Amino acid sequence: MNIPAFPIIPPFLRGVRGDRKGSPLSEITLINPNGISFGPNAQINIKGSFLATTAESMIFADGVQFSATNLQPNPLLTMSSPVGLQFGSNPGAIVNRANNLNLNPGNTFALVGGDIDFPGGNLTVVQGRVCDSMSQKTDTQS
Repeated sequence: MNIPAFPIIPPFLRGVRGDRKGSPLSEITLINPNGISFGPNAQINIKGSFLATTAESMIFADGVQFSATNLQPNPLLTMSSPVGLQFGSNPGAIVNRANNLNLNPGNTFALVGGDIDFPGGNLTVVQGRVCDSMSQKTDTQS
């Protein structure tokens, strides 16, 4: 996955500023309706769960909807919990070619979207969960 170097991204990736520490069990969501691809050297270095989805939007309990396809500005913040994902008619595929994609023990690695393909890729979560959903097919190779 290539993330372009937009000027706004570096401060975001450096960390959160303020007097409150981030949760040690954070959850990260990656949303791209066009598809998601993890290359051979991909790594995910977080202490919590990870969701990769090809949904078009995420819906929250307070009615706020974060859209990856609507060019209208999204609300800056919501304190509400996510309650669902909304998909288009043809969600993109999720492809994992990573040699050793893993999370810390006890977490969830969720792939939710179109076809899910592991052409030579590897995914491990010790004492945790690996979930896939919505796919018409899930291909794995050893």
